[in-house]
Amino acid sequence: MKEKDLKIEVTEIYNLLDNIGWDLSEAREKLDNLEEEIKHKEKQSIKDINNFKIELKKARLYTEEMEDFIQEHNLDIRPDYGKYPSRPYDSPIVYGDNTKISIIMKEFANE
Repeated sequence: MKEKDLKIEVTEIYNLLDNIGWDLSEAREKLDNLEEEIKHKEKQSIKDINNFKIELKKARLYTEEMEDFIQEHNLDIRPDYGKYPSRPYDSPIVYGDNTKISIIMKEFANE
């Protein structure tokens, strides 16, 4: 049963119980809160999908740039995509050497 169908059935049950005089205000409030939570999660899912599409587009652009560079410089190499997949602990960003900032932070802490 789909979530939407379940929500419709629950709403119909509340309406029936309401008609026979049961106080369902608290249950109705919980249902409204659940509905808002579902809407929020749907919006977040859409944002996540859009962010994934943007990252995928960036990856494709990077791949194209790399292949263009190889072709422009007549390099006798060919990328072997997927040969070395990313590991879960690999950082997608290279931050560089933090020696200078570490020295500055130590001096700041000693003041």
